[in-house]
Amino acid sequence: MAGVEARAERAWREAERIAQHGRSPVLARAGDVERLALPGDPRLWMENGTDPARAVELRESFRERMGYTSPPEDLASEPAIVVRVVAEGAPRSGALVDPRDGFTVSLESTRRGWAARWPFSHWPGPDDPAPVLTFDPIARVEAVYFDRENGHPIFPWPHIRATRLSREGIAAKLAVTVEGDSVVAELVAEPVAGPTRTLWCGRLPEGPHERAFVLPSPDVGSLVLRWGRAGWRRVASVEIPGHDAARPVGFGALADGRALVAIGEKLSIVDPASGDVREIPWPAGRGHEAGREFCVACLADGRVLVRGADAGGGWAYFLDPEAGTWTPVPPGPESGTVAAHPDGGYGWLTGREIRRRDASGRGLPPLTVDRSGRLLGFDPSGHPVVRLESGDAVRLNPANGGVVNGVPGPALAMESSGAVVRLASLDARHREVALAVDLELGLTDGSTAGPFRLPFRPFPAEGQPAVRAAIAPDGSLFLLGGTTWWRHAPENDWWGATLERWEPLWTGESADPRGGQ
Repeated sequence: MAGVEARAERAWREAERIAQHGRSPVLARAGDVERLALPGDPRLWMENGTDPARAVELRESFRERMGYTSPPEDLASEPAIVVRVVAEGAPRSGALVDPRDGFTVSLESTRRGWAARWPFSHWPGPDDPAPVLTFDPIARVEAVYFDRENGHPIFPWPHIRATRLSREGIAAKLAVTVEGDSVVAELVAEPVAGPTRTLWCGRLPEGPHERAFVLPSPDVGSLVLRWGRAGWRRVASVEIPGHDAARPVGFGALADGRALVAIGEKLSIVDPASGDVREIPWPAGRGHEAGREFCVACLADGRVLVRGADAGGGWAYFLDPEAGTWTPVPPGPESGTVAAHPDGGYGWLTGREIRRRDASGRGLPPLTVDRSGRLLGFDPSGHPVVRLESGDAVRLNPANGGVVNGVPGPALAMESSGAVVRLASLDARHREVALAVDLELGLTDGSTAGPFRLPFRPFPAEGQPAVRAAIAPDGSLFLLGGTTWWRHAPENDWWGATLERWEPLWTGESADPRGGQ
């Protein structure tokens, strides 16, 4: 009897914790793990408490905070529960195991994390051992969600319950119903050929909504709505040795999953997935000085625009990453920071003037803005986003140069959706103990998402931004950092850099594969 009482007491404490948290159970971070026991459904514990009055109190709390009652008759009618894991790393042989009889379901990779379809008949009762997650290799588990087979959550964390995507002519129409609280979402168009284009990114308040968006081209193959931004998941990492790695560097993401990194007098193409680091020559007669402006812009036609600076001044070339060959760019971009434009071509900011060229290289009329700084990019609507000398970012109206909205704090990079990645905080209690970074998104509608904690080792925070970030065309986040005293060589203590690639995570996704046709 004492054992039953103890189990019931533990169950009540867990149920109370989840009721107070108000969302799906989140597993505490306790370092890297190989096996994790999942929490059971607290509603199943409701009928097994030792104190009836306390059971009633908790039922009311759950009804008020989480929107469901106990027992879960509607859940019992489900043929299966989808256990979805958001984790760092790639659990190649990850599985969900029932300790009672060894029943095992493998985890399958999805855009929303790794998921297992778990038959309801195997879901444990209050007195049964909890299912166990196993990973190989070791992965860091961030959160576990319990979904119905149709993708709707069992625990009603903020989500989109009903979605209708359609297409009429050159317009995409979106009708959604948001439940639980406001939710971050983005709508993207995936054309039959060419890069994916973000139509909108922002926060949807609770309730029903209908919106319309202009399609970038008539050949859109599908419309995808992603919602519930859950941060990023690390998928690859590589260390780059070099004495000058901790000094100011040039850095940019390529479209093929690699990055272009300038460290000291070297220029390298780095593949975090394979670990390959390939040095390439600079353009003839050119180089790069630490601390000088260095930019990389991936254009829609596959070209890479590289802008650097050395003792001879600024320069700009097109790079073929495969061949390592350079082609001069018509004069102009060498005078300022460069960025790709969603309509094709590119632009650059010099002082308070933004100049542009279309995809054919033809010059377009310049735009005068009321702010100067570094051009982070153009959002899907063509609004330039500029990082000021203070580190804050502003989204500008090209028609009058005025500020549409701002993103306070150190702006690091900008996603193709127009969301600005900013450094919210840095866990660097000592210059040699930098453990993690907290990143936040400044959305195009002026709202924010996050912060999201990433276990990433930044550079020592001494006079320079400790974290350098770049966004690839597919939305992947590249982080460049390092550690102090990375490795001890016989002749000296030298530094190294760490390049990591992180994929964005969304807790939900709805798609119209035919574009509404």
